[in-house]
Amino acid sequence: MEKYTTKDVLLSTKDKLAEIEKKLNRLKKLTCTKNDKNIKSIRYNISNNQHHDKKEPELTCNVSWNDKRLKGMIKNLQVHFNLYIWGRETGKVVRDNNGDSYIINDDYHMYIPNGNQEEFGAISEEILTDEFVRKFLDGFWFYPKGNALNQSMMVFPDRVEIRGLTNFANYITNFNYFPAEKTAKLKTIKGFELSDGILHELLNIPLDDSYFSDYRKKYIDSSAAKDKKIIIPEFNINTGEVDFNVEEDNKGIYLIKK
Repeated sequence: MEKYTTKDVLLSTKDKLAEIEKKLNRLKKLTCTKNDKNIKSIRYNISNNQHHDKKEPELTCNVSWNDKRLKGMIKNLQVHFNLYIWGRETGKVVRDNNGDSYIINDDYHMYIPNGNQEEFGAISEEILTDEFVRKFLDGFWFYPKGNALNQSMMVFPDRVEIRGLTNFANYITNFNYFPAEKTAKLKTIKGFELSDGILHELLNIPLDDSYFSDYRKKYIDSSAAKDKKIIIPEFNINTGEVDFNVEEDNKGIYLIKK
């Protein structure tokens, strides 16, 4: 029998993910993008998969392009016709010989001003040397044994995503929980039914034990939040998505339907 469920992972990691996301958001505020009108927004991500070619986690900066500019309109058309070459909107964060940070990206102009370099470097170092980042986020996916019902769980710095079929519905549903924002969303194909039963099942998927290293097991087992309840309101709708605010007390976290 598998020991951990999607609920266990969500509850035990939510506070740490919120902490990391706040640091990533701080890096965003320390970055100047005002000289490039083709940039709508940016966000920093952690690239970490030590089981493959990268031995150390890395920071990347991802651009959301401005749809109202000609360059953005062209890119939207390229995406629509499956012609866009993905990767140009992402830049790796590196340091020069002086220890200053900069973003490698030839398509967009964004930089860390001199006055922000010290704080940017300190925060990025905190993120990349964090034991949780290096060991728990080393590979962000989890699956049930045998990939039952096409179910999966992914743990990103900004959100926890659970997806799959359930006994309540024979179509894919997605649940995204955003710890830093204290919000959540349940989504499926527009017009298909969503219910509290579907969400209950997604939050209680048993995960294959092979995805849990000793570090991950110890982290979950020692979490004070692991045994909290997730309180879900009753609902049954066919609008395709449900949005929640998330509140918490000593007993559990509450999904409050918007």
